[in-house]
Amino acid sequence: MRSVSTSLLAVLLSTLTGCGSDDADANGGNTTASLSCAAKQLKAAGNINGQALSVERGVTNYRFENKLTTAPGRVSATTANGSLLIEFNRLTADGQSSPARGNFTDDTLSIGNCETGDFVSTLTADADGNGVHFTLKQLVEAPYCSGDATTGAELSGCVGFER
Repeated sequence: MRSVSTSLLAVLLSTLTGCGSDDADANGGNTTASLSCAAKQLKAAGNINGQALSVERGVTNYRFENKLTTAPGRVSATTANGSLLIEFNRLTADGQSSPARGNFTDDTLSIGNCETGDFVSTLTADADGNGVHFTLKQLVEAPYCSGDATTGAELSGCVGFER
């Protein structure tokens, strides 16, 4: 059973993502072309409530699930300091983008989109299948559906996959 699930994960990963793309996002913006992630690396940068944020973490666990049913697709990454979870609402092949929503936690920071709200953010699968780029927009502090809105908050970054 382990080899079947490992093989299935490898197939899913090979049919999607990568870090280092210059592709435009689904809403017409640029998806952090300046950031590039190595395998098992998460990078995020942005401005949260007037404070610059730049994070580079080693990923201890990650998962990519493309949108194959009515449920959203998901990318999750865990680090020693926190996690990233992104849901996206359409099947996304290598080099393509999808509207998304998500949340990011790191040390004392916890920001995100409402998990039942609109897909206002963007996920881009890199053309080489080695990771994803993301831009989280319209972020609020936890709890994400009723928390305080952040000022000018946008967080962009990438997660690199190991093949």
